[in-house]
Amino acid sequence: MSSDDLKKYFESIFAEKGEITEGEKNIIMILIDSTLQYRDQLVRNTGKTLTVEETQMALNIYMHAVKTGKLPANLQKKIGQLIRIWLERINGMTF
Repeated sequence: MSSDDLKKYFESIFAEKGEITEGEKNIIMILIDSTLQYRDQLVRNTGKTLTVEETQMALNIYMHAVKTGKLPANLQKKIGQLIRIWLERINGMTF
């Protein structure tokens, strides 16, 4: 997954609703930056890659978790780690 692919993916999600507020732009930047950092760390530490599909799954689960306050059990490790990073950096939650 390239940085450009990731940026386009996140921007497309917010673009569907029309005008993007400053707060939403900040969230997009946190999502992009933290996902790229995680992707790079994952490759360095494990040799595994993070795919666009995994990122999409993680974002869907993240949005559901924000609405419900619950994470599903049995998350794939990479996806769960990424969601926890987002919850910490965007929502101030700790684990």
